[in-house]
Amino acid sequence: MLSVKKKSILNLVFSLAYKIITMVFGIVLPLLFITSYGSELNGLQSSVQQIFTYTTLLESGIGAATLQSLYKPVASKDRTTINSYLSATSKYYNKIGVIYFGLLVVIAVIYSLAVSVESMAFIEVVAYIVVAGSLNGVNFFYLAKLKLLISAEGDEYVVSILSTVTYVLTSIAKIVLITKGINIIFLQLCHFSINIGVTFVYYLIAKKKYPWLSFKTEPNYEGMKQKNSVLIHRISSLVFQNIDVLILTFMCNLEIVSIYTIYKLVINMITTIIASMSDSTSFIFGRKMNNGDEEHAEYKQVVDTFNVLYSSVAFALYVVTYLLILPFLKLYTASMDLNYIIPTLPWLYISIEILTVGRQAMMKTIEVAGHFKETQWRAVVEVVLNMVVSIVAVVFCKHLWGEIGGLYGVLFGTIIAMLYRTIDINIYANKRILKRSSWKTFGIILTNLCLFVLVVFFVKPLVPFINSYTEFILHAVWITLLVVSLFVVVQFTINIKETKKLLYYIRNRKKKNG
Repeated sequence: MLSVKKKSILNLVFSLAYKIITMVFGIVLPLLFITSYGSELNGLQSSVQQIFTYTTLLESGIGAATLQSLYKPVASKDRTTINSYLSATSKYYNKIGVIYFGLLVVIAVIYSLAVSVESMAFIEVVAYIVVAGSLNGVNFFYLAKLKLLISAEGDEYVVSILSTVTYVLTSIAKIVLITKGINIIFLQLCHFSINIGVTFVYYLIAKKKYPWLSFKTEPNYEGMKQKNSVLIHRISSLVFQNIDVLILTFMCNLEIVSIYTIYKLVINMITTIIASMSDSTSFIFGRKMNNGDEEHAEYKQVVDTFNVLYSSVAFALYVVTYLLILPFLKLYTASMDLNYIIPTLPWLYISIEILTVGRQAMMKTIEVAGHFKETQWRAVVEVVLNMVVSIVAVVFCKHLWGEIGGLYGVLFGTIIAMLYRTIDINIYANKRILKRSSWKTFGIILTNLCLFVLVVFFVKPLVPFINSYTEFILHAVWITLLVVSLFVVVQFTINIKETKKLLYYIRNRKKKNG
């Protein structure tokens, strides 16, 4: 039986490995795809993927509500309660799977009628969407409920390992098919087939790791009592995350969508690495919050230490991203059919990401505390603000700068909404859950912001003109080491209590390993 600390380390290591591998293939695949099929089909692929994320709303918040409810029985090894919660969840997922496949066909037809794709026939677009979306439906029937248990048990490294194997296999297969000019429908068929095989492997592993697991136990729906509130958060989150692409799809054109997704691709490579730090510790936060301590004294220490380390590394990596994104894109998009180099965009994209980092620790606090109902209207305000400001800004910016102005508009709308919600989340979690002032959290953010501006000002002139990927890698290494070291040293010098907590944790690990 692995300890909590060992699980968190395994989760981090294998999650990072998965993110790095996806980052490497994530660079190669879009480049091959665009050069082989063009920016229009890349825009089609991106917009269809965004639409599929909305179909997960059929889940009705069941997964997140069940996961939050599982933390307590998992901590106490109450396997009867675990099985009863999962049995109830399984029944819901089976019903959702049936509804999903019916909806998938409807979406395929409506999209094909509404969006003009010059390089594909109507029936081909329908077929592409159906094949691309089928895997989500299969997951409702089989995989989703297993992943909930794996997450609650803190065994996320299992998901990371299998996800890595799946991604490598599907990516290699796609590269071969793309280079041969195979129709994109068959690319999706290949992806679907490989994932079905891996789903069977999940079941074999679950049977071995959790031999007591049963989905035939009398269902207990208590674990899903907050599903409606979670659903509101889920809807808000999905709309917020994907509204930009939908607005650009219907108010601009697919080439603008392609530009948006290429920048998002590069940003997401860094975001997924940063997310590994957060995802690998989620189960720890869940257990600390639900350990019966009404004052949450231990939780406060853990979450503050996490926030100092996580935010300092994250801000530093986004500084590096800002400094190097345009040099990278000049190399990466040199053979593409559009001009992807727009100097003003990095500031807008990076602003969105650092606002996300600024809310992460307290957002986790809200989730593990189960404050879904109490905060649901706040999430709705954020998404409505984003939609309204984005649409107005797109119209205004298009009038000033043409089609590319639409891109400025959606990013501006996202920044305004996130600024409101990041402040709100930090105040709510500190005041209502942790019963303390929010100045500690805002102090960490403000320190990072000041460092961000100073480092960009002083380091940017040192970044030379980059002519090759080799030069890019060499400069990326020294800039990353310099900037990350600076952020970490400054933050832990200022936050003495968190420094002592981290050093205590490290010393204890050395003693146990010794």
